[in-house]
Amino acid sequence: HSFPTRRSSDLRPSPTALLNPMCDPIFKAIFTQNTKESALALNDFISTMLGRKVVNLQLEPNEPVVETLSQMQMRFDVSVTFDDGECADIECQCRKNESEYDYSVRSEVQVARLLNNNAKRGSNWNSGKVYQITVANFEFEKDDKSAFAWYTMRSDSGHSLGNRLNVIVLDLVKIKENIGT
Repeated sequence: HSFPTRRSSDLRPSPTALLNPMCDPIFKAIFTQNTKESALALNDFISTMLGRKVVNLQLEPNEPVVETLSQMQMRFDVSVTFDDGECADIECQCRKNESEYDYSVRSEVQVARLLNNNAKRGSNWNSGKVYQITVANFEFEKDDKSAFAWYTMRSDSGHSLGNRLNVIVLDLVKIKENIGT
C-alpha cells in the first residue's frame, strides 16, 4: 500500500504555527493528554461551548460498543462524561467541503449513539443530556450566517421534546468571514 503523504501546509497552517489543531491527531492530543493543561483546555472548551461551567470530566473510550453485527461502528474524536452523568463527543472536521458527505446526518447518528449508550435501565426513561460538538472547517449551514448553531429536537411549532439530544456546531468558515480574514 502507498499512503498519502501530508503536505507541511496540512500540519502547519502558517510558517510560524507550530502545529495545525485541525488535524485529527493534533486536535485529539490537545484535549486528551494526561496533563493538567490538557484537562483545563478540554474543560474550558466544553464549558464555553455549552455556556455553563462543567466541573469534572472523565475521558471515555472513543469507540462506542456495537450492540449487533448490523450496527454501524463509529469512532469519536474525543468522548467525555461529566460528573452529572451527561456526556459529549467532540469532533474536529477538517474537510474543506461538507458536500463530501452529509455531515448533518452523521451528527444525528453520533448523538443518537451517545444517548443510547448513556440511557440507564429503568422505567422512567431518565438519562443525562448528550452533546455532539463539532468544530467544522467547512460552511455547515449556508443559509445561516451564524458561526455557532445548537440543534435540538423540536416540533414545527417550536415545542421541544426532552432536550436530551444536542448537536452543536462551531463553523470556522463563518468565524473567519465575520472577522474578515
